[in-house]
Amino acid sequence: MALPIDAIPIAAGRSIAGALVITVLLYWTYERLVGEGADPVLRSSMSSDTGSASILLSGSKAVMTLAVVAGAVLLAPVAGGPVVDATRPVLLGLGGLVVAHWIVEKEERE
Repeated sequence: MALPIDAIPIAAGRSIAGALVITVLLYWTYERLVGEGADPVLRSSMSSDTGSASILLSGSKAVMTLAVVAGAVLLAPVAGGPVVDATRPVLLGLGGLVVAHWIVEKEERE
């Protein structure tokens, strides 16, 4: 019997979402530094009868966007408070990932 998504408590759902986003960030970092050096990419497009919209973020901007999402999901004081009590290590870790990607991107341009 499958559990409906509504059965997951909000704090647990936020923890799962934060862990998934951080896993994607760590994978991107590993691929950028050790793997083939491919840029991380966030791509989305939507269309309807009235038109279409698309967004493309790559490199450090994609990492920064996911870092902001992870910080908001884990540290926002909503739905029972922050999931993580120690905000400084989380912010330093996410900021460090963004800076590392920015440095690699800057070195690639030179």
